[in-house]
Amino acid sequence: MEEQVAVNNPEAVEQPKLLTQEQVNKIVAHEKSRAAESARREAEERYQREIEALNAKQMQRNAEVPRDVDADAIYQQIQERFNKEMQERQLKSQM
Repeated sequence: MEEQVAVNNPEAVEQPKLLTQEQVNKIVAHEKSRAAESARREAEERYQREIEALNAKQMQRNAEVPRDVDADAIYQQIQERFNKEMQERQLKSQM
């Protein structure tokens, strides 16, 4: 019986609701904001992973460098090489 009323009375049939332009704009702005935030968060996470990988690589390199370097011995070697080169130059200039 209700179906007959709807057929006879077109206003009784429920019309699909349409969104206003303002509502569409709000939805679009909200979705753009969510997408931008998601992209920013993803980029930050990727950047953080890259930094951590670089730090781990650097720590590994640092672990490979011997820490018991004797600075005095290195200085002594450089001093001896310098003195030797100076003596050689002096001998060449005297000849």
